[in-house]
Amino acid sequence: FIKRNKINTELLKYFKEITSSFDFKYTAHADDFLSTLFLSFTRPILIFPSMNPNMYSNAATQANIATLRQRGLNVIEPEAGTVVCGAKGKGRLPAWETCLFHIKKALWPKRLAGKKVLISAGPTREPIDPVRFISNRSSGKMGYKLAEAAALRGAEVHLVTGPVALDAMPEVNLHRVETAEEMAKAIFSLADNMDIIIMAAAVSDYSPAKRHTHKLKKSEEKLSLELVRTTDILAQIGHNKTDRLVLVGFCAESHDLEKNAFSKLEKKNLDLIVANDITLPGAGFDVETNKVLIIDREENVEELPLMHKALVSEHILDKIQELMDI
Repeated sequence: FIKRNKINTELLKYFKEITSSFDFKYTAHADDFLSTLFLSFTRPILIFPSMNPNMYSNAATQANIATLRQRGLNVIEPEAGTVVCGAKGKGRLPAWETCLFHIKKALWPKRLAGKKVLISAGPTREPIDPVRFISNRSSGKMGYKLAEAAALRGAEVHLVTGPVALDAMPEVNLHRVETAEEMAKAIFSLADNMDIIIMAAAVSDYSPAKRHTHKLKKSEEKLSLELVRTTDILAQIGHNKTDRLVLVGFCAESHDLEKNAFSKLEKKNLDLIVANDITLPGAGFDVETNKVLIIDREENVEELPLMHKALVSEHILDKIQELMDI
């Protein structure tokens, strides 16, 4: 079905032809190999309807899809766009990344089902004027992988994200912000209802004291900016934290990694801290991998080798589940 990460269009044509009638066959008249096979299959079943938009919106098709859902099948909504026959509308097979997410979710143990998880990701931008801002090199990839991993485990996930070049994910509640002040406001409005909070965002520590309404013009003179501290979101949550909440922070350092991580763990009243040395190859900014230490309140240090951030996320969530005894 997949060739070089692209959907094979010839197979997709065949897929379209069978899906326009498959929902009827399975719900009312199983008389071919595929529909009868499904009747005997006892594992999770996912159906990705893909057809002409008029076919999909037809009342008969919608009734059959409703019946499939009532019987416990996972029916994934198609996307809107141009389908194989050239028509435009809702009926196109979702992007492969979306399909893969739902396939993995059907197979993943739901050990975080019923839990609410808040994750922050990406940088913030602190405006100087309408053109310029202070920010950092965070890509948001670590936070997004954590959000995906938590959703796969069945959690209700809220992702508060600064400006990043990453796509939204299925079944993750996305809250887009830009400044440290906006991120603080969004997180504080959600925090009280959470079971787990993971602060993976690189929130700016300082913001310009004055935000100019017009673009600053260059001159021969020096330009000085007065900076003021932003709200320490993690410290404030840690100060008000109850035993019910598992609070996880991140620590990106260029020296004295373990020492600084232990200090932050204690000062911010964290349950876990994830620390990485940004000077190491593959463990800095805007890469797919990371090499981290995971440290808990009992001063246990787990050192992970360099690995994909998706795998790092799994290790972090495993550790959180150990703390929660789930």
